[in-house]
Amino acid sequence: MAKPGQTSESKAATIRSLAALGVARKEIAERLGVSENHVNSSLSRDRAAGRHPREPRAERDDAGEIQFLRLADDGSLLLPAELIRTLGLRSDSPIVVALVAGEIRVVSAAEVARRITLRA
Repeated sequence: MAKPGQTSESKAATIRSLAALGVARKEIAERLGVSENHVNSSLSRDRAAGRHPREPRAERDDAGEIQFLRLADDGSLLLPAELIRTLGLRSDSPIVVALVAGEIRVVSAAEVARRITLRA
């Protein structure tokens, strides 16, 4: 989420990242405390600059393997090592976590960068 005082370029990068994850423009605006028009303008400028030429595709609704986990008393969530390996992550890997339509999505930062590059 954008922090107060975040530069317009870093806010634009956050908008691009969330859009690449498939987060709706309205939800991006609400999360960042900006107008939906600001989000639209930012993505339009990116499209004009060739960085983000089209809307992200909706992800396939594929539940894949389902695991039931519990939150720790402090609210943290421990992901099983097998799941971490399946995602190609290590303990020090940067990740992006997004709340989309009531779901928590965990994506490697490398995957977000790849998605943004594919749309450029």
